[in-house]
Amino acid sequence: MRGTEGLRSHPVRRALALPAAALTLPAAALLLAACARDGRDLRPARPDQRQSILTTTTTVKGASVDTAGDGEGDASAAPTTVKAAPAATKLTMTLPWADNGAIDPSFTCKGAGTSPAVSWKNVPAGTKELALTVTDDDAAGFVHWVIAGLPATATGIPAGAPPAGAAQAFNGNGASGWYGPCPPAGAKHRYRFTLYALAAPSGLVAGADTRTALAAVQRNVVGLDVVFGTFTA
Repeated sequence: MRGTEGLRSHPVRRALALPAAALTLPAAALLLAACARDGRDLRPARPDQRQSILTTTTTVKGASVDTAGDGEGDASAAPTTVKAAPAATKLTMTLPWADNGAIDPSFTCKGAGTSPAVSWKNVPAGTKELALTVTDDDAAGFVHWVIAGLPATATGIPAGAPPAGAAQAFNGNGASGWYGPCPPAGAKHRYRFTLYALAAPSGLVAGADTRTALAAVQRNVVGLDVVFGTFTA
């Protein structure tokens, strides 16, 4: 017959008799209350067990990048450089002076008053007509020139000789065509030359009034360029 010493060293755990009312509590809370001091407390962690399970992500400079798409890293390509797409080609106008430069007196009321040569490049695709306006920024937009009906294949306007077939509206001085800069004595004015590329014909006719002319060339614009010139009387 086996002795009872071995049995005494292993206390018998009795089932807990719980009141019926306690059954309404969450099961997890009841189990915690029953086993809080049952002799099975966790032992303190040893020094070699005190390691964090948190992880961090660090970007490593010079990391390998697969630029060829073949699954092989290319260390020489890191850091990766992304080039911006080239800008669209812009309609560009050229005048006898640099932007914001001085207008030669020969183009003004102090000289012969001939219209300057104008050239351009990079006409946008889909352009049906080109038009040019010249206004005075320092005289409430006084109109010096409105010329339209220029074909999309044209590359410029010769000095003093508008192309055949072009339509020139009335300027602010009440005459058709170019009216050279003529500010008050001693005053310096700034003139705005605007070249328009139009997606549809302007319909402008020679001798149109300035308001009608400006409205006509400012519709259906698909590209434009502006160059300024200054003149001191």
